[in-house]
Amino acid sequence: MDQKITAVIIEDEAIEQQLLQKLLSPYNDIKIVGTAAKVEDATNLIINQKPNLVFLDVQLFGKQAFEIIEQIEEFDITPYIIFTTAHKEYAIEALRHEAVYFLLKPIDKEELECSINRLRNKIAETYNIQNLKKQLASSFKKCIISSFSRTYFVDYKDIIFLETVKGQSCSYIHTSTQEKHIEASKGLGEFEKELLNQGFIRPSRFFIINPLHIKAIHQSGKIELSKGEIKIASRKVKDLITKLQDF
Repeated sequence: MDQKITAVIIEDEAIEQQLLQKLLSPYNDIKIVGTAAKVEDATNLIINQKPNLVFLDVQLFGKQAFEIIEQIEEFDITPYIIFTTAHKEYAIEALRHEAVYFLLKPIDKEELECSINRLRNKIAETYNIQNLKKQLASSFKKCIISSFSRTYFVDYKDIIFLETVKGQSCSYIHTSTQEKHIEASKGLGEFEKELLNQGFIRPSRFFIINPLHIKAIHQSGKIELSKGEIKIASRKVKDLITKLQDF
């Protein structure tokens, strides 16, 4: 793999933190960009660094680290997670959060290698799928939306808006051709660049809108669309109108 995998280590025991760094040192494709020991520090570190990978100890000074994942998902940050813990009982919860691997302490070199290989495979699969989607999108001029069970090919003009629900890493895509919304398996951040290039606007963290479907904007922050309505903060209305005037 040509590009380095940026990683952070979240571990409240200094010895364990140093040990993991030492075990990772032979992996030339992994670059440690930060460490943290507390939930609050870890959340800020991940938001600022946006790493590809997080080595996450389940227990941090008596707190469960799962809340870190819930907090960063609000910012559309969904790194790969490798949990590290001495407690087997957290394995099911780790799986619920789609962890790449669950490393039991003391960390075994061979188990660590298995976790890194699994991570590399996941990244390679994602890269290949994303490349295929880009090729198809450029050919068909459609937005390719993968849900948890199927893949949709939707004309950009038919997308009304996208929304994300606080605490979730998926997106809900409302179109003029679907009776119900499409639940996409990725967050708004992963759609943003593509859709903004197509003239869409992101007036808040929780919405991306197709301006062609806007019917009216209220000073209260309510936006009437060709199908349904959404609500943004009233303080953001002026900026939205300015963007639309430049559209």
